[in-house]
Amino acid sequence: RVRYPYFHRDEPIALEMSADYADPDAVPEIRRNFEWAHGVSDIVNAVIGAGLRLEWLREHDEIVWKLLPVLVSGNPGQYRWPDAFEPRLPLSLSFSARKD
Repeated sequence: RVRYPYFHRDEPIALEMSADYADPDAVPEIRRNFEWAHGVSDIVNAVIGAGLRLEWLREHDEIVWKLLPVLVSGNPGQYRWPDAFEPRLPLSLSFSARKD
């Protein structure tokens, strides 16, 4: 179930954190975290606005940290959706851009 709106850009999303995504055993001193949603169009338009030419963009079904409790181990150092999970949404993206 999608928990936060994709197009929520005006205000940050306030989250209470009980662990650090890079070290699940760490206990953060500051537990309140503020995050902003950045849609794919925001990222691509920022690249174009910086005068870069987008060469390619790829979406991936894996990510390097366990973003959500439901994710399972995938390729080495990666997490992915469980096989039974549908529909699968991209977990990350990569792109190449070049200054002409």
